[in-house]
Amino acid sequence: MARSSRTSVASLPTQTGRSGSVTPIPMAVPGTFTTTASSASSIEHSDWLKKSCPTKIPPRKAKSRDTVTGRLVPSKSSSSSHLLPATSRSNDSPKNNLSQALGQLGSTEWEITVDGFGILSRLLRHHQDYIKSELPTINRTAILHLSNLRTQVTRAACLFFEDLFVNLGKSMEQDCEKIAEKLLDKTADTNKFIRDASMAALEAMVKHVTPAKAITPLENYGSKHRNTVVRATTAHVTRVLVEQLGPERVLHQNPNKLLPMLIKFLQEGSLETRTHAKLALASLVVHGSFESTLKRHIPPSTLKNVEKTISSIKNDLIRKG
Repeated sequence: MARSSRTSVASLPTQTGRSGSVTPIPMAVPGTFTTTASSASSIEHSDWLKKSCPTKIPPRKAKSRDTVTGRLVPSKSSSSSHLLPATSRSNDSPKNNLSQALGQLGSTEWEITVDGFGILSRLLRHHQDYIKSELPTINRTAILHLSNLRTQVTRAACLFFEDLFVNLGKSMEQDCEKIAEKLLDKTADTNKFIRDASMAALEAMVKHVTPAKAITPLENYGSKHRNTVVRATTAHVTRVLVEQLGPERVLHQNPNKLLPMLIKFLQEGSLETRTHAKLALASLVVHGSFESTLKRHIPPSTLKNVEKTISSIKNDLIRKG
């Protein structure tokens, strides 16, 4: 056994130290890592690369807390919510670009379709007349893409409708109801980006079309929707509309539709829906004709159910001064 041991040691590579002693060089064992001159130099090279080309970690997007739900949401300033940057250039050939964009919206490739929405948004910003000339066709095609299986295409369609409402306003009223119904459905989507984009488009709608056109899909579709999330979204958008109009216009021009909707939301099981209704009513209860207008448009039996809630809204306003 001793002889075989001496033979195995002698067969190993050796190195001579300063004292003249001979020592074997350890060999690499399978499954282990031994540092050699070549591996050490490669490690030094990788360290140099890290120092000279540091990896840039993008900063986290700022978040703000929603006043109604209490959840953290990305702030508007930190998230890109438009198809085009604010400094986008004008189209060189708008007529040809319009034909190209409409063709791209019919493509089966999602990247090409999204690019088509980008071209239309650029035309909308710089050449609105060309968009208006084909607006029914554009709206009809974009509505279909709100149900696209590709989330990127659906989100692009939502963002495009937001641009349309902001830039064209009342010109969108012809197809407003159909668009709003599809956008309301998308607010219950599982994808957060689609929910946010559809909500932004609905807010743009109530701010840029006439109140009667905005109220119709909210009353006939959103407030009666089976999905709790959609009803909560409808309450939110209705609150935005009420705050936009102000108590005078709500109570004297549109009380027959807005007040019943708000009272209905006030009795919802969802806390978020009720909160939106309370915030909307808080801007109305301070008006002198609120109670008399409320009695004219709400049945006594319903008023009895919400009487305490309305009183608490008034008391909260008094305490806050």
